[in-house]
Amino acid sequence: MPQSLDFRYIRHVDGSASAGFEEFCCQVARIDRLLESGAFRRFRPPEGGVEATFERPSGELEGWQAKYFLSPDASGRARFRASERSQVVQSFETALKRYPALTKYNVCLPMNLTNGRENPEWERTVAVCQAMATDLGRDFRNGRRKAGIRMGF
Repeated sequence: MPQSLDFRYIRHVDGSASAGFEEFCCQVARIDRLLESGAFRRFRPPEGGVEATFERPSGELEGWQAKYFLSPDASGRARFRASERSQVVQSFETALKRYPALTKYNVCLPMNLTNGRENPEWERTVAVCQAMATDLGRDFRNGRRKAGIRMGF
C-alpha cells in the first residue's frame, strides 16, 4: 500500500520549511536525471525562476521550480488556488527570459493534483504559461508525471 507524504512536517533548511521543500525537490530531480547524460545545477535564491536545471548534451535545458503551497480546501486537503497562480506564472516568465534554451519546466508542489478530480486553477495556470511561451515562439507541452511531487508543463 502506497504511503502518502505529509509535507507539513518537512525538515527545515536554514530555518525554513519552504527551503526544505525546495531542497527535497532538487534532490528528487537530481536522482531522476542520474542515468542521463548532462549537467545538473542547483541554484540558491535569487535563482531566476528555477531552483535547478539539467542541461542535455543537445543544449536543451530542463528547469525545476518548487512552490511550498499548503492551502487546504474544505476537506482539509491541500489545493492549488488562484492566489498561487501568479507566483508560478511569474517564476515561469522569469525562467523563460533568463534561460533561452529552456524547453521543459517542472513545478514541484506539495500536493497531488491528479487525485481523481480536476483542478481548474492548475489547468488555468498551465494554459497561461503555455500561451506565454507560445507568444515567445517556444513550445511547452503538458508533461504531468509522478503525481504529488512533480507537475511539469
